[in-house]
Amino acid sequence: MSYIDLSLKQKNAKEKELYKLSEIINNNKISVILGAPGSGKSSLFKKYFEENQSTTKNLKVKEFIRLAVNINEDIKILLLDGLDEYRVVTRDKTFVLSELGHKLNGLLESHKDLKIVISCREMDWYGESDKNALKDQINFEAVLFNILPLNKEQQIELSKLLQIENQEEFLDKFYEKGFLDNPQMFWMLSEIWKTNRDDISSKINLYKKFILKTRENNLEHQQVIESIEPDQLLKVAGYMAFYYIFCAIDEYNEELVDQIVKAENGFSKELILNVLKTRIFSEQQFIHRTIAEFALANYISNYKLATDIDKGRIKSLFIKNNRIPTELRGTYAWLCSINGDLDLINVDPYYQAIHGDNSLFSFEVKSHIIEAVREYSKSNPYFFEFTQKMELEGFYVKELD
Repeated sequence: MSYIDLSLKQKNAKEKELYKLSEIINNNKISVILGAPGSGKSSLFKKYFEENQSTTKNLKVKEFIRLAVNINEDIKILLLDGLDEYRVVTRDKTFVLSELGHKLNGLLESHKDLKIVISCREMDWYGESDKNALKDQINFEAVLFNILPLNKEQQIELSKLLQIENQEEFLDKFYEKGFLDNPQMFWMLSEIWKTNRDDISSKINLYKKFILKTRENNLEHQQVIESIEPDQLLKVAGYMAFYYIFCAIDEYNEELVDQIVKAENGFSKELILNVLKTRIFSEQQFIHRTIAEFALANYISNYKLATDIDKGRIKSLFIKNNRIPTELRGTYAWLCSINGDLDLINVDPYYQAIHGDNSLFSFEVKSHIIEAVREYSKSNPYFFEFTQKMELEGFYVKELD
């Protein structure tokens, strides 16, 4: 697979100099790459690894820490992807970077020339506390970089790489909607565009259409997948996403599938195995965390809150000590976007404003979000330090002035 070069900028640096990953690796012992959901962190690592396979090891943080991984002497670069996903596993935020640093320190004793790059969702990185916890273990200070959104030139380059038909029409149609600066959403749109030129007006609409499109575009299992009703596909995918988000289950192997089948209100094994054949899964895993987050939020909103579970029980799943743990904030933002409940939104309005889908909200709800963020800022004044900014294309209406 081919990838375009993504631009990186040193976090909090006054100069506006942009870097490629190779330049960052050449100039730093240990680097941390921060980015929004779907910003291309994993793709960045895959691209570098494919170009430097003989000297590079590309691993998940969780895999590196939990397994006995062999790093031979030829390896000069270690890429560790998905620190935020390991936080889901440990549940102990004060220990994560110390644990990672301890293992890296042992590795650096035998691989003194090794260079290390770690990726993490920006809002799952705890600033100086994470940086200091890592430094305390390995005696090197990590240099932080942000992945920048795709600019117009990169969007044109990516549309050519993905062989999108009618590229000009595609870019013009979606440019103002705020989808194209995010590589994950760009790719999802390109997949939908192959067979469907309908307008996509919201992130919710984009993710739902992408999931449902898996029934139409998987030639290997087409007959089996077409037998799954659209609502059934969304429901089962959301049910399976619960295990991924809340139980830190990555791979839906046969043993796990059997557990799901036996669970209360479970689905048939045949149905679950058929859903695993869709293109939202690869090697029995969700192809991207954001898809699992959306699927779970859709399941909770449409099949739980709308039927047999009250809001208080749902909130108790997410809220710990009056806050949403970072690993659950993406799912919670989707839930608020789909449900539009102001009581839910009030718990985490900033993340909702940044990563939720606000485009379908009424003026009254949008106004409420702005006021809730103002209140949020009084007790969380550090929130402005994140480089992610609100996508005003789907949010702004003149009345908000």
